[in-house]
Amino acid sequence: MGGPRPGIGALATNVADPATANGWQRCLQALDDAIAARALSRAIYAWRETYDAALATTQWEPLAAVADRALQIDTLAAGRTRHRDEAQRVYQFALARARAANARQGVARLIAALEGLGTAR
Repeated sequence: MGGPRPGIGALATNVADPATANGWQRCLQALDDAIAARALSRAIYAWRETYDAALATTQWEPLAAVADRALQIDTLAAGRTRHRDEAQRVYQFALARARAANARQGVARLIAALEGLGTAR
């Protein structure tokens, strides 16, 4: 089930299969493009695709990047979406992965991000 798969709308350019090694990075680029274009609906869709692709990895970094983008979407939407809550949830999941990997810099970065949201644990 590898290879490109079609997206919708402006994402119709072949978004990578999240199962591929760099699938999450291609999804992240589509998300960044949507955010840069201030295309909220497209960004929300691309965020979900990127989140799914990040989950398919075993690393904490993709999840941290997805959480960062959730905050950007929240800003873009002027708080009308639940992406701030999504950011908190994804940061916490990334933190668990960073701790499991004994990634001290990752743990520190994620704790700082959660503190910035007022939810450090």
